[in-house]
Amino acid sequence: MKTRPLLCELHAHTTWSDGSLSVRELVDLYGRNGFDVLAVTDHVIRTEDPFALGQHLDVHASNFNRYLEELANEAARARERYDLLVVPGSS
Repeated sequence: MKTRPLLCELHAHTTWSDGSLSVRELVDLYGRNGFDVLAVTDHVIRTEDPFALGQHLDVHASNFNRYLEELANEAARARERYDLLVVPGSS
């Protein structure tokens, strides 16, 4: 018996960094389009990082737990609604 391959997006950003969709919108986009796995890989840059100068920084130490909580909530919704596995990644 042949099984179907998984449809995966392994590098997606949200408005938490430089993406144009919120976590919920990203989940809905991939969920509605039949994806099996979505890795949300928003940029986390230390504020003292010299490469961070002039960049849009949203995910940082003081809001990282809130970011992970939002991902966890959306991951639960994605699994229930679309059978979509959402995982946090890093970029």
